[in-house]
Amino acid sequence: MKVLITGAGANAGRAFTRCINEYCETVGVDSDLYHYNFMETGKKYFNKKGEIKSILKIIKKEKIDYVYCAPDIHIIKLSKHLDYFPRHASIFYNKSIVQSILRDNNIKSPNFFKVKNVYDLQEAFDRFGKVWLRANVGSAGKGAFCATDLKQAKSWLEINKQKKYEWVANEYLGGKNIGVDLVIKDNGDVEYFIKERIRYFKDKSTGVTEVAKCIESKWLKNIALKSVKSVWNEARGIFSVDFKYKNNIPYVTEINAGRFLSSSLMFFHLTNYNLPANYLFDKKLGKYPKGKKLVRSWDCYPKIIK
Repeated sequence: MKVLITGAGANAGRAFTRCINEYCETVGVDSDLYHYNFMETGKKYFNKKGEIKSILKIIKKEKIDYVYCAPDIHIIKLSKHLDYFPRHASIFYNKSIVQSILRDNNIKSPNFFKVKNVYDLQEAFDRFGKVWLRANVGSAGKGAFCATDLKQAKSWLEINKQKKYEWVANEYLGGKNIGVDLVIKDNGDVEYFIKERIRYFKDKSTGVTEVAKCIESKWLKNIALKSVKSVWNEARGIFSVDFKYKNNIPYVTEINAGRFLSSSLMFFHLTNYNLPANYLFDKKLGKYPKGKKLVRSWDCYPKIIK
């Protein structure tokens, strides 16, 4: 098998490469010239503008059997061309649509307002008291900021106005932060991995995970699976679901289709619980690493500790 990894030079792309490199031929592509130097794939391509047509040419030239995308935008665009990519990808990556679907299916999800003007912001503060601002489409905490008053929120939107995000204002959920990775196989079997994010880099409340702990909860796995199937009932493939807690109750904050969570991939590589190898090559999973912690630091190889 030959696998193409897009965004192969960044953290998630490298971690996925490490999970599968010994089992197949790997080809990497990245649109960042600096990240290009960090790719660990057998073959490497530089895609200057990140164009999908260039990726499709690589797929044809290299006779690629499977594509794994680290960037969400590649998943959305390639889903129109590759039949094994998740259907409804553009819906999964639209937070406000997903949250509305979840609530229609009696799944706990945070209340929100789409922010089109200052009156929407004011209504959000009147209702929630504290507001979690974020881009409606994107990952890794894109545009995320916890605002405690209207002036602060307006300043944040002003600072980021050149980015032209579509903004949503969520109620702020200050409890535990959980990520669930799911692999839904063609025969309906489900494998999963769950972690609690303990700390982010720079002591932020979102973004890049610095410390995470593997936990076990079939209850959370079932909520995550129900959430995915509420958007696409015949869901197959890779999905990840984020939760934040409020009053000890988990709320689904977003669903990612077609990829694993970035820090989870590092767990998979550093333990025998290798979900990517299990999914692509039917390799047997090792012991579930319950209680193990992933610790990351800048310019250092990540470590697993007890």
